[in-house]
Amino acid sequence: MARDVFVSHAGEDQSVAAELCGLLEQRGLRCWIAPRDVEAGVVWDETILDAIERSRVFLLILSANANQSSFVKNEVNRAFSESKPIVTFR
Repeated sequence: MARDVFVSHAGEDQSVAAELCGLLEQRGLRCWIAPRDVEAGVVWDETILDAIERSRVFLLILSANANQSSFVKNEVNRAFSESKPIVTFR
């Protein structure tokens, strides 16, 4: 399912990411956020890459944790290679 916003965050920032996702969804934007939107039994990293490709905007929760996360870096690289608008939240 296509989403408006892919929410990228480090695991340690899950509560902030979930709160921000909730606020966006209250305003009518459909968000994709892990682990909420990862279906059981799927290949985790492929699912995330597909979700980035299907989203209109990439939202990066930028933090010290995100800066240290190789997973977040991979997500940013994919968003960049897909020419997605990248929005940061600090």
